[in-house]
Amino acid sequence: MNYCHQVASDNNRSPEYFVPEFVKCMLEINTPPCESGLDLAREYLQNLQIAITAANSMNLRLYISM
Repeated sequence: MNYCHQVASDNNRSPEYFVPEFVKCMLEINTPPCESGLDLAREYLQNLQIAITAANSMNLRLYISM
């Protein structure tokens, strides 16, 4: 289990939303299906905070590419 999975579980979030990419330095952040753009933004920001928390605790920086 990667560290994002642990932080997500510790924060009552689903670890399945954090998927390692084929390149070791990349992480894909997913969200559950949402009914509105506001719900989607809320879910994404909560999952992004999990990734930031995990990266900070490992002394890593998180760069976002969209």
